Amino acid sequence: MVMIEPVANSYGGVLVSGGGLVLLREPTRHNAGYVWTFAKGRPEAGETPRATALREVREETGYAARIIAPIPGTFAGTVGRSAFWLMDATHPPAPFDGETVRIHWATFDEARSLFELTETPVGRARDHAILTATERVLQGLPHDQRPALQPQDGKLRETTRQGGERPQGRRSNELSSYA
Repeated sequence: MVMIEPVANSYGGVLVSGGGLVLLREPTRHNAGYVWTFAKGRPEAGETPRATALREVREETGYAARIIAPIPGTFAGTVGRSAFWLMDATHPPAPFDGETVRIHWATFDEARSLFELTETPVGRARDHAILTATERVLQGLPHDQRPALQPQDGKLRETTRQGGERPQGRRSNELSSYA
């Protein structure tokens, strides 16, 4: 079977745990107005969309992952269109790069609330659409293809980059009301 790769400006992944949590990242300095979002980025020379998505997830969240299924469609954000894959974490997280302040495993409902902190309407709409599409993909998966349980499934968990800066401003500490 030939897989057709989506055409987009950037590629990323939505990590979901077997316990129904989704991994979000807080970008450094809330780049492009995003407060909580998914890992994604532009391809490097010669890199396939899938390889880009896996690399960006590893760099921006610290998690190596495996692709479970494509999330249908491309999603318009503040800078271009992005394509995403549903992913499963394959190991405990390593340190993540300087583009991320912290990561947070959230329920789908909590993720929806956190997306409301994003400053641009197009960014909020994009992340809501990605999350809704992810839910549809999960509902259609056979049980044996669903994401594995992760250590955080018994508790909500947040990780901050050691020595990392937290963005300044009125929204940088609002997660405390969700934890």
